[in-house]
Amino acid sequence: MESDFRNRNGARSDGGMRADSPAPDAAEVALPPFFAQRSVQAKVKHTILRQYAGAWAGIIANGVRGAAVRARADGRGYRLDLVYIDGFGGAGRYGVDVDGSPGPVWASPIIGVQALEVQAAAHASVLDVRISAIICEKESDCYLPLVANLHAAGLRTPITEVAAVGPAALGRVNVLRGDFRRQLEDVRRLLGPGTNADPFVLAMVDPYGPCMAMADLHRLLGRQRTDAIVNFPYYDLEVRSGSARKDAVDRAPMDRQNVEVRNAHFGTEAWHQYSPLPAARREAEWARLYGNQLRAASPGLLAKNIPLQLGDIARTAYHLFLVTRDPNGAMKMNEVLRGAEIDEQWIRWHGQEARLKAEARALGQQSLFGGDPGALPPPAFAKRAFGPEEVAAVLKTRVGGRELSLTGVYGCMADTLYTAGEVQKGLALLKRRGEAEYAGLSSGSTPVRVAA
Repeated sequence: MESDFRNRNGARSDGGMRADSPAPDAAEVALPPFFAQRSVQAKVKHTILRQYAGAWAGIIANGVRGAAVRARADGRGYRLDLVYIDGFGGAGRYGVDVDGSPGPVWASPIIGVQALEVQAAAHASVLDVRISAIICEKESDCYLPLVANLHAAGLRTPITEVAAVGPAALGRVNVLRGDFRRQLEDVRRLLGPGTNADPFVLAMVDPYGPCMAMADLHRLLGRQRTDAIVNFPYYDLEVRSGSARKDAVDRAPMDRQNVEVRNAHFGTEAWHQYSPLPAARREAEWARLYGNQLRAASPGLLAKNIPLQLGDIARTAYHLFLVTRDPNGAMKMNEVLRGAEIDEQWIRWHGQEARLKAEARALGQQSLFGGDPGALPPPAFAKRAFGPEEVAAVLKTRVGGRELSLTGVYGCMADTLYTAGEVQKGLALLKRRGEAEYAGLSSGSTPVRVAA
């Protein structure tokens, strides 16, 4: 049974009106303690989500634009379905931001939908873009705030509480109270195999507590037209990895449970062999293994990751993986991930500076020169960049002796951190040397030949 909520204009999601069922007031619903203040790593994660979700939707919309124009010229309709899935929605909002600012500080369920709605509006003159979302949360202390905050965010897409996703789910934000893993079959039936006119899907997989098993992730990622942002909780694994270093006969019940949960998380016992390694190498091998396991969900799947630190401590909290099938999306991933490295330093600095200022004000301290007490100098860092010479050398190794489309070249470079602009500069250098041939680089279908 569904209970209907009103959107920001007061209309029920089924088109009717019901005065006795007002949307809950976000201000009157208490946030659980975990959502009192957004952490540094949560803000970086949300920055990545907002940027990548918008870029992802824009790439897809531009990719189908020609087909939409042709359909319109022939008098036919053309609808693009974009679906955002947040399997572990949380409360939808934080009380304050990492630097103490009040916000509203929206969390991933709202950020993901907002990013797709922005792109839908940007392409409205050419495309009929229908936005849908499936948001799950099983904890009662998070679920009620989540529903209230979804309404408070003023989303354009109607919001409805549902017990399960069914055929009527497209075109609205479906909020489910329950375990996302148990909804997977219904979700798969709704979305289809990802061919023809099936929806394009971006999934956010960020469980709090028990991990999502690799077998379940494969059921999600194995569908064509499905990309994802997946949280790999490295710190939690590190804390519990001692169980795998014990001989099987010496493992207590809690040890056996730890091992079984992590075996399911990786989808293999191969992670055990890296447990005795030094910390830095262990982290690198576990992240590599997890990325490979994600890629195994479907041929041609690409996975990129970035480590994010634990608060102000220089230790990894988790690795955020971005997973796609589209080489153009992989290039955009590189831009987002490299930008996130800079963002994290700035976000961490703003949070530290705000805390120092607050502590200084609490102690009644004042600056001799009228400046802000407790101010920190901004971080010094160099933005990562790769020059044409380096990129050209890698292009020669990976593409030399072949003729590919520009998109195909991007696919060959997808596991690097190069951006599309850097790849094009590398190709331009090769062309000047007489080692590459192409007519232009304005289209992904442009043939490119690199000498052996």
